[in-house]
Amino acid sequence: MDSSRLAVSASISSARAASYPYHSVQGTVGVWSSYPLRGARPVMIMPWVRAMRATVDTPQGPLALYTAHLASVRVQPVSGFGTERRNDGARKLAEAVRDEQLPRVMVVGDLNVKGVIPISAWTLPRTGSDHLPVAASVRL
Repeated sequence: MDSSRLAVSASISSARAASYPYHSVQGTVGVWSSYPLRGARPVMIMPWVRAMRATVDTPQGPLALYTAHLASVRVQPVSGFGTERRNDGARKLAEAVRDEQLPRVMVVGDLNVKGVIPISAWTLPRTGSDHLPVAASVRL
């Protein structure tokens, strides 16, 4: 079974980092991988960095990996649920993915995939963040 293992989180323990030696952090998002990463860069979906793109050099060839932390829905006392910032970020992320030149693309955060088959996903041990790190196995 050909699979890659990626750990995605804003923070990760040094013990886990030893299992995933390739990593990049851009703003509030990061990627740790057992395969080499290159060309990591921010994807500006908001005024501050909440998304990134990196190429993962897998044995089956390059994979474009997008990692995003979309804005939360906010409840306002007068206007109700505020989704504009989140929706705008999702639109900008979708534009970046649509413009992607590589044939295999994975978007993590909501774990949307194109050109790969998800095998399994699991959470990693808690870190100092209010979010659990997530790892996934995929067939390329």
